[in-house]
Amino acid sequence: MINKLKLEMGSIQYPDQSDECFNDIQAFSQSTSYFQMIDAWGQLPTALAMANTGWQGSHSECLLISEQSSFNGSEISTRLSIATLNIPILKTVIEVGVCLPTSCTPRDIRAMFNATLTEKSLLTIEDDGYIFVPPKMEYHVSFWVAAILFGLLGFLVIFGSVADIVLMFFFDPKNEEEKNSKYASLRKTLICKIILPFSLYTNVPKIFDVNPSRSANTLDCLNGIRVLSMFWVISGHTFVFPILDYAPTNLGNFLYVIQYVSKHVYTCYIVNATFSVDNFFLISGILLVYILLEKNEKSGDRLYKPLFWAKFYFHRIFRLSPCFIAATAFAAGLYQFTGQTNNAMFQPEGVATNCQKYWWTNVLYINDFFKTDKQCIGWTWYLACDFQMFAISPIFIILLKRFPILGIFSVSILIQASCITRLVISAVDKMAPDNNFVLLFSLILPGHPPYNSHTNWGNNLYYMSPFRFGPYGVGMLLGWLFHRYKPGTIKIRVWINVVMWFLSIGVMQLLLFAIHPGTKGHYMGLFLACVYNGYARTIWSCCIAWIIFSCVHGYGFIANRFLAMKVWTPLTRLTYIAYLIHPFILMIELGSRDKAEYMLPFKLFIDMTGNIFFVYLIAIPTCALLESPFVQLEKVILPQGKPKPQKEKSVNRED
Repeated sequence: MINKLKLEMGSIQYPDQSDECFNDIQAFSQSTSYFQMIDAWGQLPTALAMANTGWQGSHSECLLISEQSSFNGSEISTRLSIATLNIPILKTVIEVGVCLPTSCTPRDIRAMFNATLTEKSLLTIEDDGYIFVPPKMEYHVSFWVAAILFGLLGFLVIFGSVADIVLMFFFDPKNEEEKNSKYASLRKTLICKIILPFSLYTNVPKIFDVNPSRSANTLDCLNGIRVLSMFWVISGHTFVFPILDYAPTNLGNFLYVIQYVSKHVYTCYIVNATFSVDNFFLISGILLVYILLEKNEKSGDRLYKPLFWAKFYFHRIFRLSPCFIAATAFAAGLYQFTGQTNNAMFQPEGVATNCQKYWWTNVLYINDFFKTDKQCIGWTWYLACDFQMFAISPIFIILLKRFPILGIFSVSILIQASCITRLVISAVDKMAPDNNFVLLFSLILPGHPPYNSHTNWGNNLYYMSPFRFGPYGVGMLLGWLFHRYKPGTIKIRVWINVVMWFLSIGVMQLLLFAIHPGTKGHYMGLFLACVYNGYARTIWSCCIAWIIFSCVHGYGFIANRFLAMKVWTPLTRLTYIAYLIHPFILMIELGSRDKAEYMLPFKLFIDMTGNIFFVYLIAIPTCALLESPFVQLEKVILPQGKPKPQKEKSVNRED
């Protein structure tokens, strides 16, 4: 039936088809380019039994025609649209790539299909909403805002780099006699203090410095956990993005992937990659309390001074916002120009539209309270969550410092309240354990899971800060413990250390593998699912907390040596930028594919490692351009006094 449409559409004008669309198709039919146009349509593929229902066609071939063809003195361009055809008898849909002149609207495409598909009970297009037409790129005001911002940044980077090189090689004092020259103090002038932080010549080497000056009491094992958690995030997104919302144009062997996951338990390490986010919440809570209390101890008790807390909030906003705003501006104004494809799920225009409407939610760090269809760069919900918990943290920090027992009790109550809230919402909405992935298996397994498949797990249980305080609170308590009992000062019996390590690792594996029986039809009961949703992430954080506690106090042995290796130091500095940019890179790569993705185990491994490498490669210049300058500028705005010399050094029990 589709082949019939391709052959006759150049000679027959269908009911409700516009004259402009028909005339343009007819003009093509009189040229050799007509064969290219119909050749670019979606064809019947292989692997239909594996749910390969995305017949995308060739987007690149369709675009090539518009560049080569000219009729009647004017150029007629073409584009590849996606028509979703409903097959009621099979209770499924197929998505067909349709290469037609740009004058053909969704209504024209629907009219052509419905006039040709005479067996309406077998194959239909229900309404124009089932026709995806790539939108035209527009120079929205957000484009000009982004262009100005990045243009100004580029100017500062060039100016700062040139100035840094000139000062370095021509005006910096090279001996004692030149130190008193009028040029020796150029770097101390205000203009240089503002411009030089943008120098790539200085910023790039700083990223790779593995021996920075720092205090004796450091938590080096956090570097390895942070970087490995970021690797886990990128790997998880590499796996889940092609099956996001199960769009047929994304994945050509959906059922194969589901069956493979069902048969191999180790796939839970990727399916449950969302636990990596809890590692970041835990680390954030640890560093917040530990570093703040340590600085407060060295510089005198300043916790009750308003100026101290003003600097506290300014530091966080100035540290995170420039990169966050840059990513938002890129998404709203520039991302749409990264390329158009026939992949409806990864069209850059959808991202741009959301950011043009809801950019302000990112600036205010409240985007986690908006539903996914109203989020600008949705993966940044984490930043909003983290900032909101950071914003209320002074109350608990003061309590932990002044009234430790009351502080511990208050944080513990909030942790418990967060867990109970998650449990209650899970019970009311009958939610699947921890993520909705297990519901996909109901497509191929007999029977029905006892969960509500229509609940939005992300909006109801995952994104908002009240549901994520468990890991953050555990981190705050551990940070206070490190401040109260300096690293290396607590003695742990060998047998207790060994038992706790085995217990922590064992519980973590249990949490990861708990949902796997559901992939075989042995679904977790609703009560257990609610308990799992309520407490799994907090329990996971407690297990990671023990590993950190053991390593910091010198009982981590090989694990601590691995996690504290210097190779993690530069990668740690790139973590924030890697987190911001990696979904852009994944979406651009997926969206640029001409055909649906075929996911196979070894290919997935190659994709994961390749994405990790490429993301961090791009993160190096991005960090030097966006993040490093503002870290240096903060020191200009808020000069730091010299810390007092430390009297106590940490003890390393591994030596």
